[in-house]
Amino acid sequence: MKKRTESLQIRLTDRTKRRLATLANDKSMSMNDIVNLAIKNYLDDYDMTYSEPDMVLDRMNSVLRSQMNMVEQMREVKSELKSINEYVESINDRV
Repeated sequence: MKKRTESLQIRLTDRTKRRLATLANDKSMSMNDIVNLAIKNYLDDYDMTYSEPDMVLDRMNSVLRSQMNMVEQMREVKSELKSINEYVESINDRV
């Protein structure tokens, strides 16, 4: 799915535009892509409360899987502990 874009006209000094053009050429990217990436990174750093929804959902799913694995491990430990207690009781009954 292609993202909807809007136009924005910006004014750069000649030196900044030359630097941008050089970087774009070195990275094999368009100047527009570099400016968009730079602005996105700046805004993400500025507004740390914003995260892309997919990233948040992926992280939440990862945490949920981790918690489910921990619960399963605890069930296994509980089962082993029950077996040990039953074994100890059987030994105590023989004594």
